[in-house]
Amino acid sequence: MKKKCSVNISQQLYNDLKNYTSVVIKDTAQTVKDELVFATRVAITMFYADYRPLYYSRHYFNFENYSYSPYYKNPHNTIIRGGVVISYEKMKDIYEQPLEYVFSNVMFGGIHGDYSLVHKKLQPSPVERIYKKRDEIISNINKYINNSQQKAISLVYKTFVAF
Repeated sequence: MKKKCSVNISQQLYNDLKNYTSVVIKDTAQTVKDELVFATRVAITMFYADYRPLYYSRHYFNFENYSYSPYYKNPHNTIIRGGVVISYEKMKDIYEQPLEYVFSNVMFGGIHGDYSLVHKKLQPSPVERIYKKRDEIISNINKYINNSQQKAISLVYKTFVAF
């Protein structure tokens, strides 16, 4: 069974720590959102740079401008989320195939073309690139949290050993 350690701190220190933590969390969510929006733009650009007939620019414009939107939510000031929403719902339906099909093939499958064209698959697909960036961000946040926890524990230990 774990022992609980209780340390009395002033209400002012508690409030300061709570406010500082809130700012860090909000900034982190904002940064994650910005990083994932950038990663999405890069993934879409790389996809269209890979295979580019002249008529393809209208498709690039459609995906670049309507297939994703930044996401930052702070409901009830408790859980803060930052990221990007990827969806075909705001895209213009300019394709011979159903929009859902085209969106899925491009974003998830990394496939260029339709039935009349030879398919060319980009590896990794745009969504795989975005997921890779997401995982990298999560890993970096976890490293930062672990490092911060170690520093805090060290500081508390040094503070109490000094007395």
